[in-house]
Amino acid sequence: MKRKSHRGSERVSGVRRKYNLCLSVLINVLFISMTSLFVYAQSIEDISILKISPQDHRAVIKTPDGKDTIIKAGDSMGERGKVTEITAGRVVVEEKTETGIDKVIIRFDGKKQTVQRISRTVGKRPLFYAPVSTKGREEK
Repeated sequence: MKRKSHRGSERVSGVRRKYNLCLSVLINVLFISMTSLFVYAQSIEDISILKISPQDHRAVIKTPDGKDTIIKAGDSMGERGKVTEITAGRVVVEEKTETGIDKVIIRFDGKKQTVQRISRTVGKRPLFYAPVSTKGREEK
């Protein structure tokens, strides 16, 4: 009987180790990059803008914990906010609240920052009703 060589299985296990190593590195890189996409703060008003790049539609902000972060449209901001627009001098964030959706406009002129909150409240709609026609009814 011929004895089979184990060299092939050593190659497979070496390839498998490299694959597992690459996979774990990739997962770690994705985790780190995903956590940088979300800017969590107690309130959007607690975030300060350091620089706005209107041509790139990006902004550099400082979070309350002192971290500098680059944001772009589509990034999460605050607990329930999402960056919708970055233009020269302003960053617009839509934030979901209990009463509806607030639009938070953070204006920045290079030195001074102002925050304007515009609330869109969802009013209660009247119950649906159908008008009753009185034509054809005889009065009693």
